[in-house]
Amino acid sequence: MLTKERCDLCGSGELNPVYTPPGSRRAMVVFLCRRCGLMQSLRGKKAHDDRDGVTPGSEARSMQASSGADWGNIRYGKGFRTAPAIELLSKHIDLSKIKSCIDIGSNRGSFIKALREINATVVVAAVEPDSRVTGDYAGMDNVNTINTCLEDAPLDDVSFDLAYSCHTIEHVDSPTESLAVTWRVLKPGAILYIEAPRLDLIEAPDFLEEFFIDKHSFHFTEKILLKYLYNAGFEILNHGETGDGENIALVMRKVDKCESLPPDDPGEVSRGEELTRKYKANLLRNREAMKGVGAFINSLTPVGGKESGRVAVWGAGRLFDALIRYGSLKEGAVSLLIDRYLVKYMDETNGFRIVHPNAVSGGSAGADIDTVIIMSRAFEAEIRQEIEENFPSVSRVYAFSALLGGAL
Repeated sequence: MLTKERCDLCGSGELNPVYTPPGSRRAMVVFLCRRCGLMQSLRGKKAHDDRDGVTPGSEARSMQASSGADWGNIRYGKGFRTAPAIELLSKHIDLSKIKSCIDIGSNRGSFIKALREINATVVVAAVEPDSRVTGDYAGMDNVNTINTCLEDAPLDDVSFDLAYSCHTIEHVDSPTESLAVTWRVLKPGAILYIEAPRLDLIEAPDFLEEFFIDKHSFHFTEKILLKYLYNAGFEILNHGETGDGENIALVMRKVDKCESLPPDDPGEVSRGEELTRKYKANLLRNREAMKGVGAFINSLTPVGGKESGRVAVWGAGRLFDALIRYGSLKEGAVSLLIDRYLVKYMDETNGFRIVHPNAVSGGSAGADIDTVIIMSRAFEAEIRQEIEENFPSVSRVYAFSALLGGAL
């Protein structure tokens, strides 16, 4: 496949296709720059004009938590990252004393609300193109909600003490342009918090959901994201603590000029090739193994042969969709689908009604649940603890990672 596009980071035309996400609604293809190692997704056709899954002139798609490339119109995940961001930022800036902040991709306002608890007088510019998610803060005092992309926002130069960009940079048309605007509107020495999905995540052995989703145009290793930031005129403050296994979290400071810009690293090119090779192999292997996971769940019987004993799945997100899609789960094998977070935005998924754990514990709905399947990685420990404390009838708990490992 040939493309006339150029690398957004280094300007090279040496873009090689390395992966085609199956089921992409935009016919996306992932390209690797042979000069600098940036991976970016380019559309084969413009099936949808915005990144919220809405075709112009039509209603929004129903909420879904697909494990495929079309996932991503619920828009609730940023809230999970607010507390870690506040903690990291507080090591480098006194949030109680800043006067102005720009939240780039303010989403449902989780960071704005947390910042206002620390600093009630801070003036916030909330830049969020999707007006459907800004209702909780659109009329808040000292919050100026701007329903457009950052590049089109009417913002004065050198206006802000802090810029917050959490899981936004991977969505933009050009990180180079977005970061140039961010630099322009920040005061000298101001702070930028930026976070993005960590590309290295795709080599995790239990990965089976699509990483290269339609809404993400750029895919970053830490080195690549740092190079973007250095090029834009930022220096790093949080050396040695740059996120976790899933996220790159960087605290940067605006400077007039970086002393020495890092050169292109040929190792990033070979790293990108190796990552996509492992990723494709893992997807095939793990999706085939999900047949064994589904067969195991289908075979579960009530403890002690009780006719009333039932199986519940905890976690209605992408892993559950993968269980349905690849695991051939039988109708009736699962009696309850529980999720603390998605239930706020979705009534059902894949034909299963989603219930809040509070509606199950202590009530008739959960009285006869004796087995729980945890379909979550990040919240497995939290879910186990809640089961122990509030679900006395449960005698068997199986986690996705263990089930997949057994099937493999």
